[in-house]
Amino acid sequence: QSFFGGTVMGEAAMKTAEDVGSPLKYEFQVSPVGDGLAALGTLVLGLEWPYEVTNGKWLLYPTEITIHSNGSWPCQPSGNLVNPLNLTLSDPGVTPLSPQRRRRQLDPGGDQSSPPVTLAAAKKAKSETVLTCSNGRARCVWLECPLPDTSNITNVTVKARVWNSTFIEDYKDFDRVGVDGWATLFLRTSIPTINMENKTTWFSVDIDSELVEELPAEIELWLVLVAVGAGLLLLGLIILLLWKCDFFKPTRYYRIMPKYHAVRIREEDRYPPPGSTLPTKKHWVTSWQIRDRYY
Repeated sequence: QSFFGGTVMGEAAMKTAEDVGSPLKYEFQVSPVGDGLAALGTLVLGLEWPYEVTNGKWLLYPTEITIHSNGSWPCQPSGNLVNPLNLTLSDPGVTPLSPQRRRRQLDPGGDQSSPPVTLAAAKKAKSETVLTCSNGRARCVWLECPLPDTSNITNVTVKARVWNSTFIEDYKDFDRVGVDGWATLFLRTSIPTINMENKTTWFSVDIDSELVEELPAEIELWLVLVAVGAGLLLLGLIILLLWKCDFFKPTRYYRIMPKYHAVRIREEDRYPPPGSTLPTKKHWVTSWQIRDRYY
């Protein structure tokens, strides 16, 4: 089991294998198959290694392969696939810890304090995915290591690094990412009559997220009260200033303009003086009757 977390680092800035990510170590044990295999062919351990994800980013970066039998020697598959960036390898006896684990070891009182909130604890329990070449979510390369013809048990150690930046950028929404590969033991021979059954097994690793979730900072109650009080005080000052400026009074024009009262005066009735004739209606006068008129 491994982990990913921290910050993203570019490939150009990496100098040592520790810059890549957390370490991985696989042990493959091969029991003696039988005597006389050297005359028939070469026993080979082949690894279908999850090298990168589908977008071309690194996945599991192999750093070294060592064969242990009657002695120890490195295995260098063709294609420069093991440590292609020529990163400086760390002391094999030192296993770097994640920042959270290292802090808990250095702090004597770390067990008494509450554990940090990680994305793995905050997300749903089923937020995990599996990367393998069989489901098309990873791209694999073929690594071959010839094994010696010996009657002793042969151990093949494969060391690698989790490419931390890829998991932070592409799989930060998952609390666990599983990565699977396949190992096959077969006999490589030029004799067509020799037929040895291949032995295949799968290997996997669970990579957990240790990204720390940024929780919103708590605001003190007294700060909230002070802010509310300051807002109310400011509102009161604005209202007082508007009142002093006669903002809430009617417009001054209507207060100084003259005011009049209208009175209806009836038009007087006109009669001819005594002894005079009544006025005759002119021919251009219409028959419209004038009623009470008012000025």
